[in-house]
Amino acid sequence: MAHAPDQPDQQALLLQINEVGGFLVFTGPSITIGPVGSPSRPDLAVLVDPSLPVLKVCRCQDDYLAYGQGQSTPILLSNGQKLALSQKAFFWFGLPNSASCTAVLTPVGLRLPRCDVQAVILAPREILIGPTKGHHIRTTHLDRTLTLLIRDGMIWAAEGPIPFGSSPLTERATPLAMDQPVQVPPLVLVISHWKPEV
Repeated sequence: MAHAPDQPDQQALLLQINEVGGFLVFTGPSITIGPVGSPSRPDLAVLVDPSLPVLKVCRCQDDYLAYGQGQSTPILLSNGQKLALSQKAFFWFGLPNSASCTAVLTPVGLRLPRCDVQAVILAPREILIGPTKGHHIRTTHLDRTLTLLIRDGMIWAAEGPIPFGSSPLTERATPLAMDQPVQVPPLVLVISHWKPEV
């Protein structure tokens, strides 16, 4: 089902978790990454050499493809691969959970727009938060899985994993209000809309 452009599943989100950190979440089918001030106005503008090119990452079903500037043939990204703007400025591309197509981009040698953001998450459906390597956001403050779901223009929270298409969602998850602290003991989450400054 199509959604209006101002709905959360079509925008970038800032997820802040106390005792864990901040994360930029992109839920659309593609994202562009490039230097601050680039005339291409990338979705994610990072603090690197302004002469570096803009990259585009696209999700095709459960695969991720990367396009460099001037490249007609994409690169199929795999878990643990470098997504490089240059030799010294890149992201580690991660797919922590084989049952989920959510990807995590961990920056190396570059600065994200906010100093409190430690990673970028490409999340078409869900984000898993918990203590193991299979979680997209790892924290020892939880001994269980907290699932954030993107459904029908809303963000929902649920204890434990929820298979895609589970119904009715209202019986298993709680909708989260934007810009409001949400208690998930022992954590506190705040989700807000994020707009790039380029």
